[in-house]
Formats: sequence, C-alpha cells, structure tokens
Amino acid sequence: MIGNVWGFFQARSGKKHLVPTGLLVGVASALLFFGLVLLVFMLTRTLNLNLPWHADILIFGVAALVLFFIGWIPEANYVSLHRFYRDRLLELFLPDLKIIQERMLKSTQYQPLHIFLRNAIADPFKAAYTRVTSSCPGDTTMLGDLCRPPRGEAATSLEAMLLRGPYHIINSNIVLMASQHPRYRPRGGDNFILSPLFCGSRATGWKQTDRSPGNGFTLATAMAISGAAVNPNAGPGGEGVTRQPVLSVLMGLLNLRLGYWAGNPK
Repeated sequence: MIGNVWGFFQARSGKKHLVPTGLLVGVASALLFFGLVLLVFMLTRTLNLNLPWHADILIFGVAALVLFFIGWIPEANYVSLHRFYRDRLLELFLPDLKIIQERMLKSTQYQPLHIFLRNAIADPFKAAYTRVTSSCPGDTTMLGDLCRPPRGEAATSLEAMLLRGPYHIINSNIVLMASQHPRYRPRGGDNFILSPLFCGSRATGWKQTDRSPGNGFTLATAMAISGAAVNPNAGPGGEGVTRQPVLSVLMGLLNLRLGYWAGNPK
C-alpha cells in the first residue's frame, strides 16, 4: 500500500524518476494482491477443521449461494463508491434550497440546555448534518426531461422540444481498454455523450435517451458519471496510474470505482 501511495504522489509530481511509476505501481499492486491471498490462506489454516466430506459439500453449497446473492442480485452501481459520490455531488450542486432553509431555521431555534445535551449525546453528528439533506427535485430529474415538455404533453417538433432551456451535453468516457481499434486502444476508451435526446459514442453508436425512472439517467447520475475521478482502466487522456493493468485488476476486485455500469446502446 505504501508503494501505491508513493506511485500516486510520484505521478502527480510530473517529473521523471529513476523507477518508472507504472513499474512501481504494478509491483506494489501485485504484492498487495499476494498479501491478501496469503492472509486468507493463513486464516483458513488457523481454523484447522477436519470435517467429513458431506460437511464440506454443505459449506461449498452455502458459499455458492452467498456468492450468487452478493454478485448477481444487487445492482452493481449501488454497491460501489459511485452512489455515495453521486449523492454528495447531488447535495452540493443540485440542492433543495427550500428544505435546507427550513432545516437551518429549525436547527437555529432556541433549545433548553438539557435538551441540547441530550440530543448531542444521542447523535453527536446531528447538529453538523442538519444543514445537508437530500434534494428531491435533483434526485428525480431525468436527463431526458431537461429540454422536453412535461410528461404527458406531446411535442409537435424538435424546436418545441428544445424551448425549455439550454441543451445539456454532458461528456464522459467509455472504458474500452481491450479494443483493437487504433483510435480507442491508446486512450483506453472513447468520448461518450449524455444528452436529453441521445446518448452514445462513435464506438458504440447512439440511442434515444430513456426518460423512464427505471432505465434512464437522472441528471445527478449523469453528472457523477462525467466527474468520475477514479476508475479501473481509466485515466485523464488515457494516462495515469489507474491505467496500470495490475492496479486496475486490484481496483476491480475491491470494487474501487466512481464510474458507472451501463448498457451498450447497440
């Protein structure tokens, strides 16, 4: 872990170093991965279980069932750092000002000392968190509704669909690190556009933006996808330590990503 932190700081300095950053990060990531596997091996050896064969089958079956529920059923974008990152951006850039003002007025009202102390002991973070709350309008605003008439009203022309305001074009990157195309492979991806009418890229083609809450992008999600600063196999301009293959595999196994899994427009 020290080696990976060292590699990050070395990459940020922008200077040439005796040990290449990619080599340093790759070796450090391999050692960390080996250490995790070795730790699991040591923990299983300490159990020193001598169980009959039918008990081993039972343990294997339970483990397979747990892996199925953990790996298949949950939404992939809800079990990574993306959702937490997205909600923090939502509170900062798309706040519900009315609710925040109400909470601020409520939190600044006079309280007797014994009530204040009782609340502080029960929840010491409550006072600091009262001014930050979820933003219902920002949380439910669909990207496909930004420049369209309200739901239930039909637009007669493209011009009528664009009367509500600026046409938002949100830029993001689609990770294509295994692409054989000479345009995408060096960069590790292609420019992926999220807009109210269409989403897609030259590499994947285009598809009309879904407006349904179950399948479409919200504005907050599109904003978080565009701002994903850390993701396996991705980096600014196709460069950076997170493009290192061994580190990317380690980040993938630990689910360290701010990016988003989405269906292919094709």
